[in-house]
Amino acid sequence: MSVYETKHSLAKFANNLDNFVYPRFIVPLVAFLPAQLAYGVALLQGDIAFVLQRYRRTQVLRSIKLMFGDEFGLVERRKMVRDYFCVRSCAKIDAMRLLGSGKALTGQVRVIGLEHLRNALSGGKGAILYSAHLGSPLSCMSVIGALGFPTAVVGRSWSFLDDRNRRLLHRLFYRLEREIPVRSHLCEPVIERKAASHFIAVRVARALQRNEFVGIMIDHDVKQTDPSKPMAFDFLNRRITLVPAGVTIARMAGAPIMVALLHRSPDWRHIVLQISPPISLESDDATTFRKCLDLIEDTIRRWPSQWALLRKVSTLARMGLVSPEEASREPRESWA
Repeated sequence: MSVYETKHSLAKFANNLDNFVYPRFIVPLVAFLPAQLAYGVALLQGDIAFVLQRYRRTQVLRSIKLMFGDEFGLVERRKMVRDYFCVRSCAKIDAMRLLGSGKALTGQVRVIGLEHLRNALSGGKGAILYSAHLGSPLSCMSVIGALGFPTAVVGRSWSFLDDRNRRLLHRLFYRLEREIPVRSHLCEPVIERKAASHFIAVRVARALQRNEFVGIMIDHDVKQTDPSKPMAFDFLNRRITLVPAGVTIARMAGAPIMVALLHRSPDWRHIVLQISPPISLESDDATTFRKCLDLIEDTIRRWPSQWALLRKVSTLARMGLVSPEEASREPRESWA
């Protein structure tokens, strides 16, 4: 067997392990072991994927270089790429540990700003919780729900309504892998972004009237068919278009706005859920949204390897964080 064939076989093995074997067989078997063992397996899988998945490793490396330039040195970039793989692997364990009461995961969560959630709940109008694809993004809102706070999620990529054409076994595994972190401990099905914006606004407003918390990912691309009113904002030294509709809905409903982010601790087993104080609504929608975006940007800069959008340069390009010219360049593996 040639060197090329050997590398191709190893890459195929790594992809199968990462996409099929690990989340669908290994994670359910080890997730409820003591945390040190469960996350030890996750770190091992992350290291294997890091070593063998050359293409993805190159994509993450390019993303880091494009987004942060020379802010990080050679050694730091190497560590960030390796950490990225381990964070994604640990996030799958997080999701599975939410099964049932969720205590297997919430026992590892340190909450900063829990009083802000309690105060909002006592106010009787719920709250908008802006979040980002950071740390363990699929689990973030379910953790809040597992802590006893009624929580709903506005989402687009977490849809389970369009999988009827999938094979039965594939659908079963897909739901086991993805549906648990999304719908466990949520008080209603995901509010789909596919609907027209006024229907989304109505559902969000009704959730706030029921004194629920509504989670919205702030770092998502804006579809051309989106009838809402996007605005341009500075984010990570780029100019991108985002939709501050959550601010408008919160203002009309008289509900507070907070930022909720979940990131991993250095020991990998524990995670930190950080809830900001309510953001002032005295300014206009764009200024209020800008304050939320600033908090999220600061957190991404502090833990850049935990930002899930580094997975593909094309994802950053859809958001406008990377220019089409930068995205179209031929990827090449270089640690320089």
